[in-house]
Parts: sequence; C-alpha cells; structure tokens
Amino acid sequence: MQRAAAEARAREEFSGQANGCRRMGSDFTALICELLRDRLDASSRFGARILNWPGEPRAAAVALRAAGGLNALARSGRDRNLTALYPPNRPAPEALWRGLAHAIAEHDGFLHDYLDSAPQTNEVRRCSVLLGGALLIASATGLPLDVIEIGASAGLNLGFDGYRYELGGAVWGAST
Repeated sequence: MQRAAAEARAREEFSGQANGCRRMGSDFTALICELLRDRLDASSRFGARILNWPGEPRAAAVALRAAGGLNALARSGRDRNLTALYPPNRPAPEALWRGLAHAIAEHDGFLHDYLDSAPQTNEVRRCSVLLGGALLIASATGLPLDVIEIGASAGLNLGFDGYRYELGGAVWGAST
C-alpha cells in the first residue's frame, strides 16, 4: 500500500508540473512531464527511485529533477537520439517517448544520480529581494546602479523594470 501511495504522489507531481509548465509556455517540458507521468515504470533505477520517492515529491521538485536530468543528457550530446528530439525540434509524443525510454535504458545510472540535486529554477520572484536592495542603494547614493550577474538566473534578475512588485500596499513597476 505504501508503494502505491508513493507512486500516486509521484505521478500527481508530474501532472502538477506539466500544468505549471504549460501555463508558463514551456510546452515541451510539459509534454515530457506528461509522458513520464503516464509511462514511467519501475524497471529502471531512475523510474524506481522516482516512483518510490521518500517524502513529498512536490517539495523535492522530483518532476523538475527528472526533466532536468533528461535535458542535461540531451544537451551533453551523450545521447544523440535524445538530442535530436529536443527543441528547436518538435517531435510527436510517440517519437519523444521512444527517445526518452531509450535514454532511460541506456543512461539509467546518470539519470538516477541526477535526481540527487534539486534544480536551480529561474524564478523572477527572487528579484524582489534584489530590487529592495537596489532601491535602497539608489536612494542612499543618488547614483545609477549597474547590476551584473554570473548567469545563474539566465539574466532574469537583471530586468527589474520588466516586472511588477506588490508588497502590502506598496507597488513598484509597470502595470500588467
């Protein structure tokens, strides 16, 4: 019974992540999450680990860990078939599943171990803390401020003026 409940929670996490990805315009990652939700089984170490995840799969971002591992494998070029299925290509779901299944079988150890680390996400909500500090510095100095980052946010944290922030009754930034 515990195993069935763990598997149900893992599959639910993939559903939730697929929905979130679609809302954010990441249709390819949403499709990967849906395929893994529907077809992943415990015949690989990767699949068994996901479907028997201890604790809450959502809190551990298991779906993003899995999608990130597959993306890392595709981008590394170690699995040319998988690489060929990733954007800018637009494979049919069946073709993508065949590529995912092959990658899981051929690179099970890599994908299993990739699940060890939580993913780094590029959420612009993190800008709010940086924005607060930048506004304080600008107010105190009256000088322009340049923000430079090393790429951890894919540049998203450099675009303060592209977002709207609301905290209590305070609002900063363009209206949506």
